[in-house]
Amino acid sequence: MVATLHTSSAAQTVQRFLKLIPSERVESAQSTLADILRMILCQRLMFDEEKGKRFATHEMLLQYDSVSNLIRRGEYKKLDQELETGAKRGMCSFETSLSDRLIEGWRPTFKEPTGFSSEEVNEFLHYEEEIELEMRR
Repeated sequence: MVATLHTSSAAQTVQRFLKLIPSERVESAQSTLADILRMILCQRLMFDEEKGKRFATHEMLLQYDSVSNLIRRGEYKKLDQELETGAKRGMCSFETSLSDRLIEGWRPTFKEPTGFSSEEVNEFLHYEEEIELEMRR
């Protein structure tokens, strides 16, 4: 099954879905969702004014025992930590995805909401410059 929800993160997707369930059934729904969920993929579209094109950043949460257990226990905020530590298992956070797009040469313009602050993007750009300097040595 594929579903579309307008959410800003994988954790918010789980929460929004479970808010659709009557309160007396939430515990059962958490358990069922933990068992059947395979992946949550979220995306944010950004605009690069210089290129005149949009580009996407994404967040991908995959089902592993640790993710299922957090959903079962209702510990949705900890899903963000799973994204950060799950990169070796194929997961990807928005921050990692944005960093990859910046390395590829994309530069978001902030005339429209992107989900990232200009400070966060500048931090990534500074980090990218440090990596380039280190690689030249």
